Amino acid sequence: MAETATTEVEVETPPAQSGGQAGQKDEFVTQLSKIYQRLKYSKKLKSAMKEVEQDLLDLLGVRLFTIYQSVDNGKEIHASIKGGDPNDDDSIVIRVPFSTTSLAGYVALSQRALVIKNVKDSEELTDIHPRLQFDSSFSDARVGM
Repeated sequence: MAETATTEVEVETPPAQSGGQAGQKDEFVTQLSKIYQRLKYSKKLKSAMKEVEQDLLDLLGVRLFTIYQSVDNGKEIHASIKGGDPNDDDSIVIRVPFSTTSLAGYVALSQRALVIKNVKDSEELTDIHPRLQFDSSFSDARVGM
């Protein structure tokens, strides 16, 4: 039986500002939307991630990114990590529970963005939700992450 998944990307933008900042925000949202469309309508997420990798890294000013997919069984989220090594054609996939025990699961369930200063600080995480904990498989996934 084939496994199907949905990919979700949510972008929250601040209110429009005057002058050049509004134009920069519009350009950012336009570029991010193009990348999202390429990912969403791709038949193979792995190859689509490779295609958008450098554009997304440059746009966000980061060296790694993670794409989260809610798997059809409703019990897991697949986190695919990409970036860091331009010669690496593989992305790392980590499976996390669709529950309040994982950061990705908590965000998906609560529909709220999180800003966490130290994901390894269990007290900071339990202040958000008593069952929330850091999944070390993310830091172990890529050396130097």
